[in-house]
Amino acid sequence: MSDSSIVARLRFKWERLHLTFQKKAVYFSLIVGLLLIIFLGSLVVLVFERRADSTVENYGDALWMMLVTLATVGFGDVVPITTGGRVATVVSMVMGIGLLSAFITTKAASMAENMRKKRGGRGKVKFKDHFVVCGWSSTGRYALSTLKSEVENDRTPIILLCDVEENPFDDEYVFFLRGNPASEVDLRRVNVDKARGVILLADESRGGSDSDKDARTVLAALTIKSIDPGAQITAEVLAHESVEHLRKAGVREIMDSSIIGGGLIARSALRHGLIELISEIVGRSGSGRRTHMVRVDEEMAGKEPGEVMDGLKAVYGPNMEVISIKTGDGFKAGDELSEISPGDLLIITADERVTIAEDAR
Repeated sequence: MSDSSIVARLRFKWERLHLTFQKKAVYFSLIVGLLLIIFLGSLVVLVFERRADSTVENYGDALWMMLVTLATVGFGDVVPITTGGRVATVVSMVMGIGLLSAFITTKAASMAENMRKKRGGRGKVKFKDHFVVCGWSSTGRYALSTLKSEVENDRTPIILLCDVEENPFDDEYVFFLRGNPASEVDLRRVNVDKARGVILLADESRGGSDSDKDARTVLAALTIKSIDPGAQITAEVLAHESVEHLRKAGVREIMDSSIIGGGLIARSALRHGLIELISEIVGRSGSGRRTHMVRVDEEMAGKEPGEVMDGLKAVYGPNMEVISIKTGDGFKAGDELSEISPGDLLIITADERVTIAEDAR
């Protein structure tokens, strides 16, 4: 790192520290000023009142009178009777209420600014083991709703990072930050290197053709991998030609919308019910079912099919069904449990009310 870069970073940090100190100094000055008015005003009132036959007999009485006066309560149990005491009380009251109003106004303005920043996505978050959703597309709302329903039980945070003016998914569980998913600075703002998983949507916020949108997805994937080579990325592409680019970027989970959608429609015409089955697997709203993936270990592989089913139903409920088995060579039918091997994945569905803390990754 060059000397000029070090100097620039130190100067930047100093300016940030200076601005923070200035902001805190305003609150500190207002509070100190209010306290001085209360304590000094009480002392001045006592100087005048102790020479007369007044109810202000000591400093505690004067302080009590000043506090109830500034609070606009006015119990009337302790009151000044001298001209000097009354003048000191009125002056202290006017100045104290003025400072108190200034403090409340400043604090309210600061809170309003923080709310504007949060709504406009300019805030900051510090999470780890969270999910990051980058970009915004027509599938974004459903993707976030589904992800939220899956992870809200264990309180896993979700951050939406996209370049739009206002939060497109106004939900208290999803944290919105405005930024460019292909920007290293913005990706570090959402702690992408500490995320459990990243979803790259085919970003429509900046327009362009399908190839342009996929190019932004590829660039975002490359940037994420440069920050965290081990990042778990799931990406959406619109053009089939972009799949290979994402694979070269290190993305393993790629949803090719054109191929999957077109192929599903065509095959459903030949085999009615296929779309309903796929919708249930991905967790269609209102289906009452949820999909789980269970990794086969040595113990499970050595059991009879009936024993495997009994063990799964004990965990996932009696309505559990094995849909398919993923092996190193591809997929096979869910009823071929006699041929499972360690490392295979069982794709099962169970009642939505059944919640499993950790499935196979």
